Amino acid sequence: MGNRVRVALLVTLILASVAVCARPALGGTYYVTVSGLGGEPDYEQRFASIASDLDKTFKNSGGNVHVYTLAGSEATHARLGEILSQIAGQAKPEDDFVLILIGHGSFDGVEYKFNLVGPDISGVELAALCDRIPSRRQLIVNTTSASGGAKARPRSSRSHEERHRKECDHFCALLGRGAARPNRGRGQERRDHRA
Repeated sequence: MGNRVRVALLVTLILASVAVCARPALGGTYYVTVSGLGGEPDYEQRFASIASDLDKTFKNSGGNVHVYTLAGSEATHARLGEILSQIAGQAKPEDDFVLILIGHGSFDGVEYKFNLVGPDISGVELAALCDRIPSRRQLIVNTTSASGGAKARPRSSRSHEERHRKECDHFCALLGRGAARPNRGRGQERRDHRA
């Protein structure tokens, strides 16, 4: 599958996910795309190209959008932290927040890290930064290698989990089967996918 086809599929998934979950004109959408380290020039170029394509698509999507794209030397731990902190100060609960991680990651069995220029950022650090963003609907698309390790991080605070669980379960259900039956439990979701 070509690079452009992958980008088109990724963009379609993200925009459709936000649109399916959207409520009529409640707020804006904050898009943060980060193209991390590629390890070699070919991957660096591919990742930067995907980030650039997403940047253009989000900026041209209309509506109240705020688009931040980090690639190359700008894709640092410090810069990502600054942007997420800025969004935490600006976003409102009715806004949507989308974080897209493109590049390489690592997982040593204990801690996930997203590979950036300079120090990497851990999954726990990313979760803490995202927890500060008041948007009730958050979508994190982690396309990095070892992305499964990010899920192994400790759960966030109970109040945060309670605040987001219902919408997250609803969103996951929508992605898994479409909007026909969005309120089924997690165990039922898994059985449906195997059938």
